[in-house]
Amino acid sequence: MTPADQSCPPIGQAGGELQPPLFPTLPVALGDYTLIQLLGSHVCSDFYLARQSHVERRVVLEIRHPLPEGSKEATADFLALARARGAAKLPLTAAVLESATSPEGYTYICHEAPEGTPLSARAAWEQRLTPQQVCSLVSAAGKLYEACAQAGLAAAPLMADMVFLSNAGNFSFLSPVLTGSPAEGDSERQLQGLAAAILPVQPQNVPGQGRIATLLSWMQHGYEGDSLDWPAIVNTAELIAEQLKPDTILQLSQPQRYDKGREQRAGKRRRQQQKRSSRLMGLAVLTVLAMGAGGFFLAPDSVPPIPSLRGGYVHCMEGDKLVKVAARPVSIADYREFLSTYPTLDAARRGSITQDIPPADSDPTPAEWEAQLGRGALESPVTNVSYWQALMYARYHRSTLPSATLLTAARAEAGHPGLEEWTRDEAPPAAPYTKSRLVLPAEAGASPLPESNAATRSPQRGFRICP
Repeated sequence: MTPADQSCPPIGQAGGELQPPLFPTLPVALGDYTLIQLLGSHVCSDFYLARQSHVERRVVLEIRHPLPEGSKEATADFLALARARGAAKLPLTAAVLESATSPEGYTYICHEAPEGTPLSARAAWEQRLTPQQVCSLVSAAGKLYEACAQAGLAAAPLMADMVFLSNAGNFSFLSPVLTGSPAEGDSERQLQGLAAAILPVQPQNVPGQGRIATLLSWMQHGYEGDSLDWPAIVNTAELIAEQLKPDTILQLSQPQRYDKGREQRAGKRRRQQQKRSSRLMGLAVLTVLAMGAGGFFLAPDSVPPIPSLRGGYVHCMEGDKLVKVAARPVSIADYREFLSTYPTLDAARRGSITQDIPPADSDPTPAEWEAQLGRGALESPVTNVSYWQALMYARYHRSTLPSATLLTAARAEAGHPGLEEWTRDEAPPAAPYTKSRLVLPAEAGASPLPESNAATRSPQRGFRICP
């Protein structure tokens, strides 16, 4: 496989500049296979749902992008990756059936098609997971990565097109195994990758969504500046799932005769409930200790004091309306996930994202993007974005940019004032800033700066969103 420090990142990982899909129009015949549906496009390969004609079965083909002539070593690395994945016997992963080069010259890895639908398709169809499903997914991924660690296998982050949910509610995966040995920081990258895959399908408008948002924030950013590991995150997911179980309600369908043993049974139920509560509290304490949280417990979904920093967001009031503002500016990793997914969206979805944006300014790629990726600090704010790009990102997440008033309050609460940031405000319609946007400057207490050109980019300017 192409090493990570060369021009192409590891197979199965995002990063770099995405190429258009190999086969934008489907179906397409490729040797014994017929490509039916694009599941996802990566930097070095595409994933397609396909039908294998001579045995009539569904498979997933991971097809390597064409390489320059004479790149035999990179092709050999890709086939070695297939052998490593085929040899790994991991739980919840689809089997690798074969690897070869088609008569048309495309090198591929053939995976058995997992049962169900990938998260990438659910995101395209705007289907959301339930909080319980997110908890199950995190637990299943934890088992997979624990097995990889025990076997001494390096493993890539799971992308949205590598995670499948069956109708029965079970999760399975395409193999994330990489050639080589595990490296420092793998666990952190795996957590961030899975969180990025879940974000487009995270629960909304259901009980428990606040706890899931907190869980995803911890997966992406750690807790109080410290990275978390899989055991801590899995314990938290299991705790959330336990908390979301409906209480058992005793229902009487008809009047009952007096039962002298009723009080004894009621007392037994109370004692069982007390034991259950004690176990939950013990699990919560263990989870917090594992995270080094020093006493921070998952908060309920009630509205916190205003303003309050909670779950990665600052809760502010705008008039009589409660509004959440992201505590941190959009990171390079966040924006990378957007760039990797944007080309896979259907034309209608892309049209809604670029609506009323000048065609010349509709490219979502920031200036100096490769240099930002090359610095390696993926959690640093993405910069060199225009107002139009900030607006496209917000629309992609079905959110908005904050007003200057909201952003001022959020930055004061979250403590991240050292960056100019785009807002959604428009300056009064007076020359020379007619319909110009406002930028919140880095200097504390300074007034918003009118920006006459929405396409302007600056290495000192980022943005955040109101989900």
